[in-house]
Amino acid sequence: MNQKNKLIILTGPTAVGKTALSISLAKKIGGEIISADSMQVYKYLDIGSAKIKEAEMEGVPHHLIDALLPGEEFNVFCFQQMAKEAAEGYRNSAKNFADNAKLSETNAAGSETAA
Repeated sequence: MNQKNKLIILTGPTAVGKTALSISLAKKIGGEIISADSMQVYKYLDIGSAKIKEAEMEGVPHHLIDALLPGEEFNVFCFQQMAKEAAEGYRNSAKNFADNAKLSETNAAGSETAA
Protein backbone atom coordinates (compact mmCIF):
# COMPACT_ATOMS: atom_id res chain seq x y z
CA MET A 1 0.00 0.00 0.00
CA ASN A 2 1.21 3.51 -0.81
CA GLN A 3 2.28 5.00 2.55
CA LYS A 4 2.30 8.62 1.40
CA ASN A 5 -1.45 8.64 0.82
CA LYS A 6 -2.43 7.54 4.31
CA LEU A 7 -4.21 10.04 6.52
CA ILE A 8 -5.18 9.61 10.15
CA ILE A 9 -8.06 11.73 11.44
CA LEU A 10 -8.73 12.14 15.16
CA THR A 11 -12.09 13.58 16.13
CA GLY A 12 -14.00 13.91 19.38
CA PRO A 13 -15.48 16.32 21.87
CA THR A 14 -13.49 18.86 23.84
CA ALA A 15 -11.18 17.66 26.62
CA VAL A 16 -10.96 13.96 25.73
CA GLY A 17 -7.21 13.92 24.95
CA LYS A 18 -7.10 14.41 21.17
CA THR A 19 -4.12 16.76 21.38
CA ALA A 20 -1.97 14.46 23.51
CA LEU A 21 -2.88 11.45 21.37
CA SER A 22 -2.17 13.30 18.11
CA ILE A 23 1.27 14.42 19.34
CA SER A 24 2.15 10.94 20.57
CA LEU A 25 1.03 9.36 17.31
CA ALA A 26 2.79 11.97 15.14
CA LYS A 27 6.04 11.43 17.04
CA LYS A 28 5.74 7.67 16.67
CA ILE A 29 5.14 7.70 12.90
CA GLY A 30 7.07 10.85 11.98
CA GLY A 31 3.89 12.71 11.08
CA GLU A 32 2.62 16.25 11.32
CA ILE A 33 -0.64 17.73 12.58
CA ILE A 34 -3.15 19.71 10.54
CA SER A 35 -5.64 21.41 12.83
CA ALA A 36 -9.27 21.52 11.72
CA ASP A 37 -10.36 23.89 14.49
CA SER A 38 -12.19 26.91 13.08
CA MET A 39 -11.01 29.20 15.91
CA GLN A 40 -7.41 28.05 16.35
CA VAL A 41 -6.66 29.10 12.80
CA TYR A 42 -6.81 32.74 13.99
CA LYS A 43 -3.95 34.54 15.71
CA TYR A 44 -4.73 36.21 19.04
CA LEU A 45 -7.83 34.09 19.72
CA ASP A 46 -6.17 31.98 22.37
CA ILE A 47 -8.68 32.31 25.19
CA GLY A 48 -11.66 30.02 24.79
CA SER A 49 -10.14 28.03 21.94
CA ALA A 50 -7.87 25.75 24.02
CA LYS A 51 -5.16 26.54 21.48
CA ILE A 52 -2.02 24.48 21.85
CA LYS A 53 1.05 26.35 23.05
CA GLU A 54 4.43 26.04 21.35
CA ALA A 55 5.93 24.14 24.30
CA GLU A 56 3.07 21.61 24.19
CA MET A 57 3.76 20.77 20.53
CA GLU A 58 6.86 18.78 21.56
CA GLY A 59 8.60 19.57 18.29
CA VAL A 60 5.80 18.16 16.13
CA PRO A 61 4.96 20.52 13.25
CA HIS A 62 1.40 21.89 13.48
CA HIS A 63 -0.44 23.49 10.58
CA LEU A 64 -3.44 25.84 10.43
CA ILE A 65 -2.81 27.28 13.89
CA ASP A 66 -2.35 31.07 14.04
CA ALA A 67 -2.47 31.10 10.23
CA LEU A 68 -4.89 34.02 9.80
CA LEU A 69 -5.59 37.36 11.40
CA PRO A 70 -9.01 37.95 12.98
CA GLY A 71 -11.30 39.34 10.31
CA GLU A 72 -9.73 37.34 7.49
CA GLU A 73 -12.17 35.10 5.69
CA PHE A 74 -12.06 31.42 6.58
CA ASN A 75 -14.51 28.90 5.22
CA VAL A 76 -14.51 25.29 4.12
CA PHE A 77 -12.97 26.17 0.75
CA CYS A 78 -10.10 28.04 2.45
CA PHE A 79 -9.64 25.15 4.88
CA GLN A 80 -9.48 22.62 2.04
CA GLN A 81 -6.85 24.65 0.20
CA MET A 82 -4.72 25.29 3.28
CA ALA A 83 -4.96 21.68 4.49
CA LYS A 84 -4.07 20.37 1.03
CA GLU A 85 -1.00 22.64 0.88
CA ALA A 86 0.11 21.46 4.33
CA ALA A 87 -0.38 17.80 3.40
CA GLU A 88 1.47 18.19 0.11
CA GLY A 89 4.31 19.99 1.87
CA TYR A 90 4.57 17.11 4.33
CA ARG A 91 4.46 14.52 1.57
CA ASN A 92 7.19 16.34 -0.35
CA SER A 93 9.41 16.62 2.73
CA ALA A 94 8.77 12.97 3.63
CA LYS A 95 9.63 11.94 0.06
CA ASN A 96 12.82 14.01 0.19
CA PHE A 97 13.71 12.39 3.50
CA ALA A 98 13.07 8.92 2.08
CA ASP A 99 15.12 9.72 -1.04
CA ASN A 100 18.00 11.00 1.11
CA ALA A 101 17.78 7.95 3.36
CA LYS A 102 18.03 5.70 0.29
CA LEU A 103 21.01 7.72 -0.91
CA SER A 104 22.67 7.35 2.50
CA GLU A 105 21.97 3.62 2.55
CA THR A 106 23.52 3.30 -0.90
CA ASN A 107 26.57 5.26 0.20
CA ALA A 108 26.91 3.17 3.34
CA ALA A 109 26.98 0.04 1.18
CA GLY A 110 29.98 1.43 -0.71
CA SER A 111 28.24 2.09 -4.02
CA GLU A 112 28.71 5.30 -5.93
CA THR A 113 25.78 7.64 -6.36
CA ALA A 114 25.22 10.66 -8.53
CA ALA A 115 24.29 13.84 -6.72
